[in-house]
Amino acid sequence: MQAEKGVKMKKSLVGGVALLLAASIANADVTLSSTFGGDEDNIWGSDFMSWSRKKDDPATTDKDESDDFESSTAAVSERLQLDYSSEKIDGRVRLEFNADQLSGKDAPVRFRGFARFTPVEQIQFVAGNDFFTKYGVSAAYLAAADDTYSSGKMAESGLTFNTKISGLKFVANWAGDSKVDNIDKLGLNFGADWVIPDAVKLGATFKNVTSDDRTIGVFAGLGSVENLVLNAGYIYNDNDKFAAKHALQASAGYTFKDAGIKVSADVISALTNEYISNGETEEYKNSDGDKIYPFYTRAAASFAVTENVSVKGDVQLSTIFGQDNSTKTVVYPSVSYKLPKKMGSVQAGVRFTFQDLKDNGGLQKFSIPLCWKWTPVSVKSEK
Repeated sequence: MQAEKGVKMKKSLVGGVALLLAASIANADVTLSSTFGGDEDNIWGSDFMSWSRKKDDPATTDKDESDDFESSTAAVSERLQLDYSSEKIDGRVRLEFNADQLSGKDAPVRFRGFARFTPVEQIQFVAGNDFFTKYGVSAAYLAAADDTYSSGKMAESGLTFNTKISGLKFVANWAGDSKVDNIDKLGLNFGADWVIPDAVKLGATFKNVTSDDRTIGVFAGLGSVENLVLNAGYIYNDNDKFAAKHALQASAGYTFKDAGIKVSADVISALTNEYISNGETEEYKNSDGDKIYPFYTRAAASFAVTENVSVKGDVQLSTIFGQDNSTKTVVYPSVSYKLPKKMGSVQAGVRFTFQDLKDNGGLQKFSIPLCWKWTPVSVKSEK
């Protein structure tokens, strides 16, 4: 009798889940999007074509080959993404392959995604190997990068519980392996994000809290001015653009809607010359023993020339204050064209990489990013 009751209970549970899924599917938004080409900003992999400065080898020729450039093979990648959203369940599945040659032979493939369950409006449960930017702190957003870096994400993968009440979101996340036998690798993360409409945005992240290499971020942003992004944050043990025990990040951006212009800038700077390695505090110093400080900045501007054509300029600079020949600059002008008949858009440009090297400084690499984005399937439910 007990066994029969158990079987009936399992059948009832399975039936209930099936009914819930059927109801969700009937009232769901489904989108399938594709990004094809070679563009390291938009697809897993490298730019479509690139040319790098050769390294001089006196043993092979008397000519200084460092003035010449050699081309790479063409890189073509594909990213298929399925987004699903209903009242109780939403999620994303992303399938990517990255080929460094047009034939695609032996191209590596990766699969990422998550599923999220919302039993009631205030509570959510999520599981997956990548949450993308779903759990980024609002004030940690970087406008020029159009992204939120790891230090500003409350959770990135694993199992997560979050609750949201009156604009305050709290997140608890376990991203460790079930076979972990070291508390340093337990992967416990926590975070909070509080948005006061038309006022301020406040948030914090506590990453890998049981480890000596834990990361803590505290962020604040202004939310009272329409079309304005103004965010700042302090990060303990930052490892996004460089390792720094104490770092500051700031971002500002503004959109002139009537003119079709958007401008933005990000800054990430070490506040001291210290960084953390395996739980120990180390110091950055140059060959003379002087303190040096990593620094990174990015600026971007875009302009909608017509309804279908827009142009963008993007400049990134990284350097180490106090150390000679440490500056790297990436300049990337691009143009985007919206195709007719809902066929998406094509984006292309030229990416130039300059380095302030002691020998043969200047242009080190240039590449051509090229990608086609479109949405072959978009189904909206009737709500």
